[in-house]
Amino acid sequence: MKIIPEAYFEKKVQLIYNPAAMLLKYLRKKTRMILIGTLVLIIPAFVFLYGWSKVSNRGAIPHVIAKVGKTPITWSQYQVELQKYASIFGKFYSADFEKQIKNQVWEGLIQQCLFTEEATKRKISVSDDEVIFGIREYFKNDKGQFDSETFSLISNRDPERINLLEENVRTQIIFKKLRDEITALVVDVSEDEIYQDFLTSQAEAKIKYIAIDPEDLRKNIEISKDELIEYYEQNKASFKDGPWRKIEYILIDAEQTNEGEIID
Repeated sequence: MKIIPEAYFEKKVQLIYNPAAMLLKYLRKKTRMILIGTLVLIIPAFVFLYGWSKVSNRGAIPHVIAKVGKTPITWSQYQVELQKYASIFGKFYSADFEKQIKNQVWEGLIQQCLFTEEATKRKISVSDDEVIFGIREYFKNDKGQFDSETFSLISNRDPERINLLEENVRTQIIFKKLRDEITALVVDVSEDEIYQDFLTSQAEAKIKYIAIDPEDLRKNIEISKDELIEYYEQNKASFKDGPWRKIEYILIDAEQTNEGEIID
């Protein structure tokens, strides 16, 4: 019998149930649904499009392509977001790829406006110290320490880049605070719910198996006549067939027959 060695597979896993860690993961999974659902209820979103034109003829709203509530979305904002994708994907960024992500970028800008307006309503603010701490996270060296030399170099060469980073960090902190406020509305989660989620999403098993080619087995199996008879006697019901009928047909051409009446 030939055994395929490449088919031998062994996977070792260790199941670790940590209620605290699972609670955090469980809440993270629920966060997005809660956040979106809550915002749909509390934010009356109204998007007004001005048209996709970089140069607007409407003097009162130059370069504004849409408004979400009272928050405008400008053409430059839209282009900046597209450029982020271009920087990330580099040579893979093509005209076809841009067509695919345009709606995604557009929806992202609208979502940012919705979050910003809701954060304003809730009077969520961010201090300069929080922004500075957030920026420092982007300039850590291999030892996890703030790299002041790199920061100074970029600040002097490209101050606009630092300004953009500051704006992004401030926005991220605001959105995080908004998310934390909304997810604070979550009711208590029982340990049983956490454990069930752990079982369905984390449980794995240790598996060993050997794959065997059936053809190799057939070549090495010999069955005697007595074994066949014995098997048949023990499994007659499996070989039982329904009633059979022997039928003979006579084919008659309908066009060669005449109409008539049969009288008893």
